[in-house]
Amino acid sequence: MFRHMKRSFAIGLVLGLLALGSTAGFAQSIARVLGVEAGYGILTQGSSALLSSLYYGYLLGDKPNSQTLLSLALGYSWFPGAVSGADLHSLVYGLEYAHTFFASRPVALVLDYGLLFNLIFQSGRQGYAFGLHTRLGAGPSFTLGEHDRLLLNVGYEFVIYPFFELSSARVSYPSVSLRWMHRF
Repeated sequence: MFRHMKRSFAIGLVLGLLALGSTAGFAQSIARVLGVEAGYGILTQGSSALLSSLYYGYLLGDKPNSQTLLSLALGYSWFPGAVSGADLHSLVYGLEYAHTFFASRPVALVLDYGLLFNLIFQSGRQGYAFGLHTRLGAGPSFTLGEHDRLLLNVGYEFVIYPFFELSSARVSYPSVSLRWMHRF
């Protein structure tokens, strides 16, 4: 079963990279954005999480008052002592869609939606669990220069996954993060 999960993860990653690579000619005329994010989440069960992510995306809509960004996201989340004192580790990957309102102003509003997957590992257990991860977020984006912005993102995360011996499990939590974005 573990080999099948590893193979599914590898196939998904390769297909995502091929999709990005096949748009190279099209994307040369479209601005690209690189982002780095660090954040904190509080599980509804009382535990907390440290979150980090990398984003690489394309500005599909770039107007003076609005921007539309489609990004490939790759992240890591660590939930110390989340399940009976054991740590949960999660590799998060997928797509995120973000829309920026009032983009030409020093402070803009960003709404984002992420459709992601999780590869979850629990300390002290053998094997991994895969899950569907939905992220909804909003927050102000501050202009730092001609090509840089800083986003304060307040989000809510929904994770649904078959968790080891259970047939299904759900985790949901609010999160707050800072994301630096560079347009090139």
